[in-house]
Amino acid sequence: MKITGKIETQRIEFGNQDVFSNPKAAHIGYGTDENFVMPMGVSMISVLENNLQEPIAFHVLTEGISAKSIEKLRWIADKYPNCGVQIHFTDLSILAGLPIVALGKATYIRAFLEQILDVSVDRILYLDGDIVCIHSIEALLHRDFQGKTVMVVEDVPVTARKQEKKFQLQHYFNAGMIFMDMQQWRKGKISEHFLDVCFQYKEKLNYLDQDALNIVLKEQKLLVENIYNFIPAAPDITEIPNDTVFLHYAGTKPWYCWLDFPLKKFFIKYYKMSPWKEESLQQPRNYREMHYMSRARWRQGKYCDSVYWFFKYIYTKVKKRG
Repeated sequence: MKITGKIETQRIEFGNQDVFSNPKAAHIGYGTDENFVMPMGVSMISVLENNLQEPIAFHVLTEGISAKSIEKLRWIADKYPNCGVQIHFTDLSILAGLPIVALGKATYIRAFLEQILDVSVDRILYLDGDIVCIHSIEALLHRDFQGKTVMVVEDVPVTARKQEKKFQLQHYFNAGMIFMDMQQWRKGKISEHFLDVCFQYKEKLNYLDQDALNIVLKEQKLLVENIYNFIPAAPDITEIPNDTVFLHYAGTKPWYCWLDFPLKKFFIKYYKMSPWKEESLQQPRNYREMHYMSRARWRQGKYCDSVYWFFKYIYTKVKKRG
């Protein structure tokens, strides 16, 4: 499907603007909506804290975020002189008719960096907002693509084997970290092929854009070590490889106030450095989350709190079903 409409509708830029024209800068992209700005911001801070000497150009892709969130991102740019931030506001009406998940249309947006970025950007590292950086990204930035379009990490076995069988693929990857060679991406018209696959298989894509990207890039991916997208196999894991660069909270989210698990400490470390540090972690927003809160508080021995959230869960559920 040929992409003819304009996807970027507005651009705001702040921080160190020189990084955007610096050929040595690392370009890093995120897709978000208002609900996920805080974890994304914490992810940005984790990248900066572990790469203080690296010029970094952040690209935040969104259909819309609040003025308050924009000021929080400006705070980050002001604190770290080695970074600049561009917020790209987008019109994703091109996706009308495709299934949408919790992150909204933003989950698809990584596939349209070609239409949004300046052509001078020849490489970009795309990260999901539920990733924190633990070590330097320098080694990854200097890797050779070996003629491929993307560098990726194979997904956890239970997901990879299932999706490989479903779509006749090999080495199904997780799309939470994608290092893109934008010259190869443009040459291969990946965005257009991606859109074709999304509509052709829209009833079959369990993981939406991730499935579509795996289908389109099946011959154009270079697998790298899982330290660049380490996904814990279970929430009770206490240790990760010492050289982990990116820790991906693909399952259990560390910003939920009712969850407590060993690897949450990495998120909290950078959360306490963020402009959200004075705010509480995310409270339950719907009856399902209220139920999770009630159960978590009971396990923690906070019985009165558990009972309170249980009755709030029942009330909200009944009210919703009306």
